[in-house]
Amino acid sequence: TIPVILIIAYTLLVAAGSIFAPAWSSWMKDLVDEKSLGSYFGKRNRIVGFASLSSMLIAGFLLDLFKKVNPYVGFVVVFIIAMLARFTSAYLLKLQHEPPFKSHKSYYFTLWEFIKLMPHSNFGRFTAFVNLFMFSVAIAGPFFAVYMLKHLGLSYSKFTLVSLASSITSLLSMPYWGKLGDKYGNLKVLKITGFMIPLIPLIWASTSLMSKSTAFYFLFFIEAFSGTLWAGFNIASSNFIYDAVTRQKIAICVTYYNILNSLSVFAGATIGGYLASYNLLKDIPAGNIIQVFLLSGILRSLFALIILPSIKEVKKVERFDFRKIRKTLLSPIDSLLFQISYKIRNPRG
Repeated sequence: TIPVILIIAYTLLVAAGSIFAPAWSSWMKDLVDEKSLGSYFGKRNRIVGFASLSSMLIAGFLLDLFKKVNPYVGFVVVFIIAMLARFTSAYLLKLQHEPPFKSHKSYYFTLWEFIKLMPHSNFGRFTAFVNLFMFSVAIAGPFFAVYMLKHLGLSYSKFTLVSLASSITSLLSMPYWGKLGDKYGNLKVLKITGFMIPLIPLIWASTSLMSKSTAFYFLFFIEAFSGTLWAGFNIASSNFIYDAVTRQKIAICVTYYNILNSLSVFAGATIGGYLASYNLLKDIPAGNIIQVFLLSGILRSLFALIILPSIKEVKKVERFDFRKIRKTLLSPIDSLLFQISYKIRNPRG
């Protein structure tokens, strides 16, 4: 009974967030200057990301604190704090300015009409690309943790380090990607990251041929680089919507975009789970998972090669200089490596 209640409660939580998303996107379209979208959301996402990371660490500390007394009390305390934070957020949101908006029947169109026009619309092709790309990502998504814990046998501390490497570089690099998107266009950022992200699962697959200790260090740096790439992809794909869609239609376009994206992720995860139950690479360690990684990487590459070239930039941008991308790609990793080396040299610092 309790698991069923938990599933229902979590479903309602996700549904409430999904209802809120289109309205929030429309509101941001009104408030944020189009010329500084990337810069704004880069800084905002970094702040939100660090706040989320901090809250998870605090929640973990509280759960450990109450573990010896009563673990259920710890969860109650964490949920009460989360509830109070939500109420505070809602109150602060109520104080914000909302520009006037007049709706009209011509702004509305059905999901089926949207789907039919996708091949003929720039935003439609963009939506198709992101949906198919995320479908490919979801095929392998559930198995990275399984691969690290079960096949590589990583301890929870090492597993956490690999996961944090991606999260930290993602947060550090977002403002850089945002500025690049403002200057050179979000489509340029999408192309850079969209053609490089497919390499990540292919590189993961190669670790099956390494020793487990070597694989850990290798994955740590790969995930640090992956976090940087995903930060660019996520912020560019979000901001491209603001560039490509008018204020009057952004709410409904975001709604349909999210619906199709959710269906794509669900389909990808389902197919990935089915494929992982069959091992076609029996001569390779963890072959059932490796084949899923390979398929995910190949499909990502195919969709990027086929669809990305058909999408057009919708705003005036400066000519791109690839040499300037180095700072965005490597600065977060350089910062992470500096912090690690500093801690090693100064363990008490």
